[in-house]
Amino acid sequence: MTRELEQKLQRTQRKMLRMIVQIPRRRVVQEPDSDGSDVTSHQSNIQQAEEHSEELLEPWHEWIQRCTHEAEQRMQNLKMRDWVHLQRQRKWRWAGKIATKHEDSWILRALRWDPSAKMSIFQNRNVGRPKMRWTDDIKQYLWHHLHQTTPPPSINPRLDNSWLHHAEDDVKWQQLEEGYVTRQM
Repeated sequence: MTRELEQKLQRTQRKMLRMIVQIPRRRVVQEPDSDGSDVTSHQSNIQQAEEHSEELLEPWHEWIQRCTHEAEQRMQNLKMRDWVHLQRQRKWRWAGKIATKHEDSWILRALRWDPSAKMSIFQNRNVGRPKMRWTDDIKQYLWHHLHQTTPPPSINPRLDNSWLHHAEDDVKWQQLEEGYVTRQM
């Protein structure tokens, strides 16, 4: 999943959490100060100044921040993971499951299939297709974890299926999972 899609998924989750939590906007009171300027106070002073002041709602951006923070706190208290982490975790586990399949399974054949292998020239993908394949970020994470560097551009990711060998070791694959799930893109 691209960074843009991950951010969109996080925004959607936060929006849905705000709708579920239903925290109302606070009322803010504008009171005239002794020098004539307005001073803003929150809900505690509303009843005192209600007769001689104008009621307003708290600014939108403050409400969004407060409501989002409250929703995320509740999510943490319930030990819920955000959707991006869940998606990464499920992808990692799916990749591990694929790697343990028999060599003649259709899913491994489809994963290793290269349509341009029988052609004499290397062909690029069609315009409009995603730039990353679903295994590219797994390969990149493993390369970075094993070599502590980013992969050089000379390595052709289409031909590099070494992640399948790493995934066959269940214990090591499970140890690597948390790092992949919590990484920053």
